[in-house]
Amino acid sequence: MPTRNEIYGQINSASDLVRRQYLKELNNYTKRDAILYSSFFHGLNQNIPSYLISININDIQGFMAALHGMKSENLDLILHSP
Repeated sequence: MPTRNEIYGQINSASDLVRRQYLKELNNYTKRDAILYSSFFHGLNQNIPSYLISININDIQGFMAALHGMKSENLDLILHSP
């Protein structure tokens, strides 16, 4: 029997496939690289202050990693931040 984390990984893998599918469709349509950058997406816990889950200067390393390997000079950027 799989662990909770293994099951969660399978669920995330399925949602990641859907995410990648739509990003690829956007890329095919616009002919630009597409990045979805999320700061928080598992559901909003109202006990967490918004400054801890918003995109801010501390996200620069993750954002730069997302930009690494871009194939074009243009970008479709989708930001998800509460």
